[in-house]
Amino acid sequence: MELPPMSLRAIRSFLPHAIIFSSIYVPWLLGSAANFSNETDHLALVHFKHLITDDPLNSLSSWNHTLHFCHCFHGAVPEEIGRLFRLRYLSLVNNTFTREIPANLTHCLELQVLNLYGNQLVGRIPTELGSLSKLTKLNLGYNSLTGCILPSLGNLSSLSYLYLSINNLEGSIPSELSQLVSLELLAIYSSNLSGRIPPSLYNLLSITILDVGYNRLNGNLPSNLVLTLPNLQELYVGGNQFTGPIPVSLPNASRLVILSFEDNSFTGSMPMNLGSLKSLTKVFLGYNELGTGKAHDLSFLVSLTNCSSLQALYMDANCLSGALPDSIANLTTQMTWLTLEGNRIFGSIPSGIQNLFSLTRLRMQYNFLTGAIPIGVGKLNKMEVLFFGRNELSGNIPSSMQNMSRLYLLALEGNSLTGSVPSSLGNCTYMQFLYLFDNNLSGGLPKQLFSFPSLIEIFVGNNSFSIDLPLEAGYLKALQNLNVSNNKLSGEIPSWLGSCLSLEYLGLEGNFFQGSIPSTFSTLRGLGSLDLSGNNLSEKIPKYLENLSALEYLNLSFNDFEGELPNQGVFRNASEVWVLGNSKLCGGIEELKLPACSSQASKKLGCLLLQK
Repeated sequence: MELPPMSLRAIRSFLPHAIIFSSIYVPWLLGSAANFSNETDHLALVHFKHLITDDPLNSLSSWNHTLHFCHCFHGAVPEEIGRLFRLRYLSLVNNTFTREIPANLTHCLELQVLNLYGNQLVGRIPTELGSLSKLTKLNLGYNSLTGCILPSLGNLSSLSYLYLSINNLEGSIPSELSQLVSLELLAIYSSNLSGRIPPSLYNLLSITILDVGYNRLNGNLPSNLVLTLPNLQELYVGGNQFTGPIPVSLPNASRLVILSFEDNSFTGSMPMNLGSLKSLTKVFLGYNELGTGKAHDLSFLVSLTNCSSLQALYMDANCLSGALPDSIANLTTQMTWLTLEGNRIFGSIPSGIQNLFSLTRLRMQYNFLTGAIPIGVGKLNKMEVLFFGRNELSGNIPSSMQNMSRLYLLALEGNSLTGSVPSSLGNCTYMQFLYLFDNNLSGGLPKQLFSFPSLIEIFVGNNSFSIDLPLEAGYLKALQNLNVSNNKLSGEIPSWLGSCLSLEYLGLEGNFFQGSIPSTFSTLRGLGSLDLSGNNLSEKIPKYLENLSALEYLNLSFNDFEGELPNQGVFRNASEVWVLGNSKLCGGIEELKLPACSSQASKKLGCLLLQK
């Protein structure tokens, strides 16, 4: 099909200026070889086409129609591209190009955009790239490049976008990058860099995004960090080795939207006027040493009530002390993530937290919170992950949690909660992870909890549950880990556990279960750990346990099992099987030191008589 003349003229005029081969799509129209205005361009592009070995739709069989999806261009980036002297845009994103970046790409003096992101390129960044004076965007991220960041890149005076993240670079950030006066984005995260950030880099007036996160950078950040960066919107320094206080000038970055300082060793108190950054949407300050250990550490939360766009606040794993201020209820209703875990926060959970109705993640575990869980927490009906574990909370689990219909993780472990588990939790049909262990809960475990098809883990050990496990339950095809240990459960072990074909860990120890091990357990081919110790189980140990090839830990101690112990599979290794306190057992491997079974004893006696 012939293209309309206007389209063809447009193709001819654009062809020498752009090549974009992406594993996602190839959007550019190409004219036929006969219509190329420059034979050099023709030869270079034809050579490039010949290197493509995987083109299942024959997308490049002709150059006179719209190209369709092409996948997995690979091999070396052809040096012939260097002949395209009028080339302006080169994008080879998300393919599997290997080897080094051809140095003769620098012959393309008109090049404005060079995007090699998401390949498998190796070697050093060519020094010659510093001669591409018209380059405005350079993206070499997500490769396996080595060596240093070249000081010659500071010669790219037109550059506005420099992305070198996720490589295997070394050395420090060259101060010459501060010569890039038009630079708006500098991203070199996860690139194995070390040393300090050059002070001159803070003079990039045009910079809007500065990302040096997750390297090995160190030192203090200057107190006047942002005073010379008036356009800064996103600042990422997390995952390094920075020390010292948070720069006091930070609240002057009036356009700041994202602040990422997590996973360093920052110390001292939080700036009390962060609320002046009214455009803030995300604040990441977790895993530092922030806080003074005094009661006013959380006062900075008051100023954040002025940040009407704030969506996420991460302050976990610091040294913040004090009670949660009631003003936490006045944080913006756009807040979706709030994490304060692993601090020294005491007092009760403010009832006004129910006002943050957009919350999907709330993490407050590993603190010293006391009192009851507010009933109003049930109004957080968008909640997906709720961590209140490892505090000193008391009272009942609020039945209002039934309104958290999107909840898939509930962690209340390690508190002093009492009463029963409300059956209304059965309304949380997306539940995948339920952690209630190490409390003072009693009564029964509602049948509804064992009917969630998405349930992966349920840990309710070390409580006082006394009513039998439900004899029937839904088909828990996703259940991997179940622990109901050290309770007061009795009756027979439910046979439906054998239908949990994904089960890897089963802990039923420290209860009053009786009867035999269900025959349905023979189907648990992925079971790696089974603990039935400290119960009243009896009868013979099933021989099928020998055939559970994944089983690496089996504890049957302190029951009333009888008969001969199997000696194959997990029973062959004394470090993997425990059978103490079963006086009626016999046989097994010698290391377990059980008495010989009567038939074995008879055989040995017969042999001795024959020898005599």
